[in-house]
Amino acid sequence: MFEINLLNKSGLQYQKKKKINQPANKIYSKIIDKENVDNYSNHNIKYFYYIVVFLVLLMFAYVFLNSTNKYKAEYEDVSPAGILSILNEYTHYNKIHAIKSTSDSFQIIKEISDDSNIYLEQALCDSIFNISSYISINRDDKKLYLNFNWFLNDGDNKWNIKRLYETLNAEESLTARIELFKNNVILVANYNELINLFNILKRLKIDHSFKYNIELFKKGVKSKNNYYKVLISDND
Repeated sequence: MFEINLLNKSGLQYQKKKKINQPANKIYSKIIDKENVDNYSNHNIKYFYYIVVFLVLLMFAYVFLNSTNKYKAEYEDVSPAGILSILNEYTHYNKIHAIKSTSDSFQIIKEISDDSNIYLEQALCDSIFNISSYISINRDDKKLYLNFNWFLNDGDNKWNIKRLYETLNAEESLTARIELFKNNVILVANYNELINLFNILKRLKIDHSFKYNIELFKKGVKSKNNYYKVLISDND
């Protein structure tokens, strides 16, 4: 900027800009405000991060608990004694032909009489136990295969066939005669004794520690009481 020379001085006269000095307290206040804004932003970021971490952990906890409950419902809570009791209550006219277990399956095979509709029997069992059974039909017989989820417990090394034999022999509630032969526990039991056997094993918490191979004695088919040959072996 320039102005008219009113003082008769040669040359253009420039007006000096006055330096505006802000008070120190105002400058300090602006710095503090900026730091507060930065701290507030950092605080919000940390708060958001904690929320995300919490939600992720909550999701994992939900998945874990849901999987655990599902596992118990499908594996640990499978009770052979309970299954046999229900089958005895709802299906009076069809015999259990065999029971077999593997490392991941507990299978019950039912003989379906000519007086029964095998498809209705299948639908009933699938509905009661929430499973998917399958059917085998040939010229001589009709069979219904019920497969349940199962597992073998390898964690308890305290139990073996010899100890199982001694324990079952000492059980007063088990009336069936028990034998130990070639590292297998063998006994002959009727249907109620079979249920009692599995109840004892469940009470001892060793029902998942052994394998089972149970078959109906053919000579017992025409008998009022069906008898089963029970073979219990190690899970190796």
